[in-house]
Amino acid sequence: MLRECARRAVQNEFKSIIEKEVLELMNLEIFQCSPEGSFETANMRMPLFGIEEPLPSDPPTPWNVFMFKFEDVFIFKNLELLAKDENPDDSAVDQDLISAYNSLIAYIVEKDTHDICLSKVCKAKDGMVPEMSSKTDIAYALAVHLFAPLGGGLCVLDNRSVASPKSCPGGCKRTMQKGPTGIGAMQIWNGFADIFIDQKIPVKIWKEIPEIITDECEEDNDSISDSVSLSGCPTCSSESDFYKHNMDNKSQLCQLIAQTITNSFAQVNKNKQLSPYIIPSFGCSNNRMIIFGYDSEGDVMVKKIDPILLWTCTDNIWHLSVSAVVQIWMYIHFQLLMLPSIAERFETNIKSNFHRMHTIQCFRKYAKCQTRFPPEGSVKLLHTHYSIPTKKMKTN
Repeated sequence: MLRECARRAVQNEFKSIIEKEVLELMNLEIFQCSPEGSFETANMRMPLFGIEEPLPSDPPTPWNVFMFKFEDVFIFKNLELLAKDENPDDSAVDQDLISAYNSLIAYIVEKDTHDICLSKVCKAKDGMVPEMSSKTDIAYALAVHLFAPLGGGLCVLDNRSVASPKSCPGGCKRTMQKGPTGIGAMQIWNGFADIFIDQKIPVKIWKEIPEIITDECEEDNDSISDSVSLSGCPTCSSESDFYKHNMDNKSQLCQLIAQTITNSFAQVNKNKQLSPYIIPSFGCSNNRMIIFGYDSEGDVMVKKIDPILLWTCTDNIWHLSVSAVVQIWMYIHFQLLMLPSIAERFETNIKSNFHRMHTIQCFRKYAKCQTRFPPEGSVKLLHTHYSIPTKKMKTN
């Protein structure tokens, strides 16, 4: 009975996804960066963070940010097979996809148990992070009660943290493997993920998701996506606070972007079959998740347009959102559910310009993952035009 209820809940989510015409990813362009040193020192010049004045090396304005529809990112045929009212036919669905689907159903069956532990660590009654919860507590609880079960049990926590709990801080006593989570090499960007899912997807944990706040937005952007609209910073009491807020948050996002790019090269160096895929990287807090991804062969950097909201509240009790769980599961199993080489389906030349960097050959040669190495000790912004690229005409 529980499994049948879980299966119905998942099928309803798949059907809802298929029926909606939503924008899923936005392409990001990098104008300048120095792809060397630790992730913590990464700094990038790109329209995502706002640009005051153009440099001669910048592309000519207007700058385009292309938006990909959900149907242009994921394999709808597979989602439709999983959304059928009956159990997926083993003969009609890839066996790896069936295995991943079963892990999703098993998770939803046990979701109430996961909710209890996760809410103790991640959600006080007012919805904020409990005062006693540290970043390592949040990482451990999310690894045990979200990422590991959705990833088939394959999850590793950064083993360098001396403050990391010995078992789940939610009280269930479950344990999680710890190990090396290093990404990159000394010749290029390098650093450590807080969590590694299935040896492919790095996760960075924050107490609060960093956001870049700007004071303007093109009027026609509102018609494309509500997520493109930008609001003021509620905690900034002065212009200097506003500037510091943006600089701190930009630094955090640059670290995640550097981690995403470096991991993509490292994964392809390890497994060439991943070369046509946008390989995701997660940034997660107690409340929300943001997703970046990079196709190191096609030089396509993307960001999921909307953050994933992890929780819903019913009768003053916090529950993980089934919609959030399904979305996270889809990105964890990107090789089974995402289309390869998505930018090649469009007439527009969609690139992120990282291949122009002088260290690109070092990334292709040296990038590794799950390795060990010593770590290193309100302005008016130019407009960016958001649009949907034109698909290539089909030929017989």
